[in-house]
Amino acid sequence: MFNLTQYFKNKGYENKIDFYNLKNSNFIATQVVDVTVFWLNILSNDNEVVYVDEIVVVFYSKNNDYYTIYFTNETHFLNSFLNSKLENLLNNGNKLHYVLSDSSNRNFLLEFFENKFEHQNLKYSIANINSEVFYEDEPYDLKNLKKVSYIFTGGSIVNRNGESWVKENKSKIVLSFMYSLTYFYHKFGFCYYQPGENKLDISNRENKVFLYSKNAGLHTSRTMLIKKAISTGKVYEKEYSESDWFWYYVNYNYYHMPFFYDYNICKFNIVTETQDPTMHDEKMNHFLSEKTLKALMVSTPCYVLLQSDVYKELADYGFYFLNSEFGEYNDDNIPAVEYLKHNPKKWNENYHKFINFLKTASDTEFDDMFKKAYEKSKNNKVLLEKYFQTNKTMEINLLLGRDGRVG
Repeated sequence: MFNLTQYFKNKGYENKIDFYNLKNSNFIATQVVDVTVFWLNILSNDNEVVYVDEIVVVFYSKNNDYYTIYFTNETHFLNSFLNSKLENLLNNGNKLHYVLSDSSNRNFLLEFFENKFEHQNLKYSIANINSEVFYEDEPYDLKNLKKVSYIFTGGSIVNRNGESWVKENKSKIVLSFMYSLTYFYHKFGFCYYQPGENKLDISNRENKVFLYSKNAGLHTSRTMLIKKAISTGKVYEKEYSESDWFWYYVNYNYYHMPFFYDYNICKFNIVTETQDPTMHDEKMNHFLSEKTLKALMVSTPCYVLLQSDVYKELADYGFYFLNSEFGEYNDDNIPAVEYLKHNPKKWNENYHKFINFLKTASDTEFDDMFKKAYEKSKNNKVLLEKYFQTNKTMEINLLLGRDGRVG
């Protein structure tokens, strides 16, 4: 793993604070080896490095008046900080809120926060931001986590065994599908693309819809939806081969790299999410993946096969999808799951109109739709970057206890 401490030493960095002697300050903490680092790093847009040693790299947000602590060494963190330094910091009036996810010592930390160490100035929360399946009892047995302050999650928590933890602990659950965009944007290196509007001017796009096919099986609902599009003869299909699967397992990141070229071959894209729009049952996980992020990173208008509540949150934020040209999914006053229970054909109507357009549109009509949609779509990347650069005031206030709830 890259050594952050050595990096700052090589730069001749000099510490700006006496970290271990701070008093009456607010800390939010995690480990560099935990996926939570992607989420914490964008909570404030004015983070400045103020202290570095063998155990921690500490940032300070002046606008929000708190320190972010990244523990850089698991062994030193467990043996040195938790055993000798943590209690001293807390006894100096400092408040520390630790956020964890799936680091290798996750179970140790849960046991530590729940049963081994108790202090009024120490809180902990969980961040589930990487679109993994999330049940009440997996990967965490939530009913046994009595002291957890919040669950920040990029996907819904599903009750599958008759448990009622979610219903009884709604105040602890903070759900936003945007959290997963943060994770994938940084995890897969999309943050290195030039910021701002895409400058590509592609004049020879094909009069087709690009589709990257990685299907779960011959008879899944997602596959059936894809087949309808392919049957129009307007789809440019890039199939996922056996060789692709091999390289997927060798290095998961390989297949993300060509997307920027592929997603600009045609005038439109179809993006098929892991969970398609027909999966609207409340016992089904609702989330988005890197597939949707890619749709937002290019200017090519995309039709997304997304669950209705996920789609609605993204649309409410201002993102544009080609879907909106073929009718709306939802009624603003009715939760998505409830709406689809009573209007199961509503989403299908939108998709069928899109398919019919592909079947019947002349080249001129196809081009006219592209020109109209392209002007709307090219702002998605700018809006996405704006989200990453904006202070996450609600989340900060929750973690620092500034909203009146437990922090």
